[in-house]
Amino acid sequence: GFGSQWRIMPDYGIGVLSFANRTYAPMGTINLRVLDTLIKIAGLQPRQMLPSKILEQRKNELLKILPDWTNAEKSGIFAENFFPDYPIDSLKKQAKELYNKAGKIVAIKEMKPENQLRGSFIIDGEKINMEIFFTLSPENPALIQEYHIKEVPNQ
Repeated sequence: GFGSQWRIMPDYGIGVLSFANRTYAPMGTINLRVLDTLIKIAGLQPRQMLPSKILEQRKNELLKILPDWTNAEKSGIFAENFFPDYPIDSLKKQAKELYNKAGKIVAIKEMKPENQLRGSFIIDGEKINMEIFFTLSPENPALIQEYHIKEVPNQ
């Protein structure tokens, strides 16, 4: 029978549709090759997801409490499970150590979202850079439920 075969690559905003005899001309592999060729020849890059407003908002709120975690427990930006999972003393110690190691803060980079409720950003220091990653809870308003800070190579 005659049929169609399609492949889409939503990250690139393109797709390919082909019609052929299903028995004698399976097009799946060919469609992938066509897409790969189009991407390479045109120099296409995957779409960059823009951070949601709530991710940006929580980033800015988080920056205000770091590195001392000043009034963090009363800030209203953390999910109810956050502090039982992340003891405040450990959070303060880790953040202060990295901020001290970083020296003067030179720049705060843009949020890199993984999805609407999760992402990371880089803080450039004089001596080292730090990456802050956080996940928001799926509630309204979304609250910080996971957080990590680590040293990363200068970029």
